[in-house]
Amino acid sequence: GTMVKGTLRKAMGDPAGEIRRRRQVPERGRPRRVPSERLASLGLDELRPFFDKRLAEASDGLGLSPNSIKRVCRRLGITSWPYRELRGLDAQLARLRGH
Repeated sequence: GTMVKGTLRKAMGDPAGEIRRRRQVPERGRPRRVPSERLASLGLDELRPFFDKRLAEASDGLGLSPNSIKRVCRRLGITSWPYRELRGLDAQLARLRGH
């Protein structure tokens, strides 16, 4: 019970249970909020060069959070990030060409 947990924390040098309470901070940190005008003006032409990259890479390249990119995609009628589908089509083309 609690006696064992408390003993374990004390043995680990953590009598107050601080280890358990600390929040994990994402490696990239919390993205800043993007002004809605920037999201509203973002179009297919700005997104298209990033379609062959993973969403996280596109996020870094555009300076937006992945969720902001998803929101823009939904507005443009793109239901999911095209990276995997494009990768699959490239592989299919390579097979057909005999590579």
